[in-house]
Amino acid sequence: MSTVIQVHQVIQPIRVISVGSFRRRLSLTEKVAIQVSGDPVVQVLNADLLASSFVDLDFPELIEGLNYLVSVGILEAERLPEVLKDGTQDELV
Repeated sequence: MSTVIQVHQVIQPIRVISVGSFRRRLSLTEKVAIQVSGDPVVQVLNADLLASSFVDLDFPELIEGLNYLVSVGILEAERLPEVLKDGTQDELV
């Protein structure tokens, strides 16, 4: 008698991606709006991103910052799920 054992590998979603990968999720229009914004909060958010080694898509301050970008009209609310979706192998740190 032969027994077959099935092994199921649980694949964890990728929630930490490179800064470059995160920036590529933003449109050119969004990146330009961030760059030329005179809003000091937007400038601090951008500086924090550029000073980071990676982007944790679940980091509360990131989500808060993206919601701020929505509130000032730089990012459309409908884009949040796309910007915060699970990463891919190509986006790994």
